[in-house]
Amino acid sequence: MALDYTKKTSRRRVSAMDILHTVLGAGAVVLFVIMVSDFDANRKLLPYIVLIAAVMNGAEAIYKIQHLPHGKKSLGGVFFSIGLSVVFLIVAAFLWIVFYW
Repeated sequence: MALDYTKKTSRRRVSAMDILHTVLGAGAVVLFVIMVSDFDANRKLLPYIVLIAAVMNGAEAIYKIQHLPHGKKSLGGVFFSIGLSVVFLIVAAFLWIVFYW
């Protein structure tokens, strides 16, 4: 295998964003399965599932901002991630108010 000296990082390295997405995604799936198994008893888990989605989108927006190439002004994906994160936070707050008050 030829060595590639043009890259600063190794291609085999797992990024922190991948680990974060895997852990939070697995947690959301587990909460969803628990919630669906008995919805009437576990419907209070729904705001937490939406909150996990908001955190994942917010982390993705921060990652995109940090790794934006110099001289590029392509912020469309960043604004979409931030907007989606804000929408998820509003939905999570609304669901929390509905289920806990």
